[in-house]
Amino acid sequence: VCRLLDEGNSIPFIARYRKEQTGGMEPDTLRIFKESYESLQNLQEKCLKCITAVEKVGKLSPAVKSSLLTARTAEMLDIAYSPFKTGHKATLAERARALGLGDIAEQVLEGKVESVNFAGYVDPSVEGKTK
Repeated sequence: VCRLLDEGNSIPFIARYRKEQTGGMEPDTLRIFKESYESLQNLQEKCLKCITAVEKVGKLSPAVKSSLLTARTAEMLDIAYSPFKTGHKATLAERARALGLGDIAEQVLEGKVESVNFAGYVDPSVEGKTK
């Protein structure tokens, strides 16, 4: 049935003239099958795009690839892919690291430094948030 659909045959044609290849499936059953088949194809395409995107970021491990490939729904795939999505804007932490504040921020969080003049740590050559 998959081959017949991939060849572009219509449901009425398959139901009428290809009964021996479908085992006598009714048109309603063929329509349900076609919808499921198309959704699986779309999921597979989306999965491959996600794998390619994660690979570009350099974070594709066998476990990540397995979780993406075993997703049975688009929602499950989105959940598995969400940690690797790149947004248009960086998080505040990423912006702070880009400005050169990563090391001093970690020292403050660990309690090694009580007060800091952050302006002295900012790299003026890197554009960041001014407010």
